[in-house]
Amino acid sequence: MRIVSGIYRGRTFKGKAPAGVRPTQDAMRETIFNILRNYIDFEGIRCADICSGTGAMGFEALSRGAEFVYFVDKSRQSMDYLKQAAGYFNVPADAYKCFQKDAVSFVKTFKDNFPNEKLDLLITDPPYACNIACEVVQFSFENEIISDEGILVAEYGKGTHMVCPEGIEIVAERIFAAAQVSFFRKI
Repeated sequence: MRIVSGIYRGRTFKGKAPAGVRPTQDAMRETIFNILRNYIDFEGIRCADICSGTGAMGFEALSRGAEFVYFVDKSRQSMDYLKQAAGYFNVPADAYKCFQKDAVSFVKTFKDNFPNEKLDLLITDPPYACNIACEVVQFSFENEIISDEGILVAEYGKGTHMVCPEGIEIVAERIFAAAQVSFFRKI
């Protein structure tokens, strides 16, 4: 995993990615963050990297100035990898928290666990075969865990029908080979 921009720019964590994890490619990650720059200022934001796998998206957000990232993945191997990578990048312990939890459960219970907090950026990249990206988007906005100016980025298999919840708009979309990425925010 190589960080594209920010304070960790160019640094590469050479740990072996957990089996079955499909990290977001550098060029795709760079494009996603370049689009995000048009909608949010990374400095001091609170973020969640859901179905984080290697955590590349969350570490990229931290590198660009995010204050805090929740890394969420149900895989124990991903949690171990994330903690090793955080140590390698010298990420302060108070700048992230790892949750070994199902993505949908995390967004459904976020408000109960963190009643005074909202996310400025939520990134989700579930395995395409699971087809849970729609649920993550729906419950994130339904449970009001995204701040008023916040953005939710969902990566999912090209050809998957993504439903936009009422009161939410897709502000940008990109297609990369087998993947599609949509950027959601409140209207």
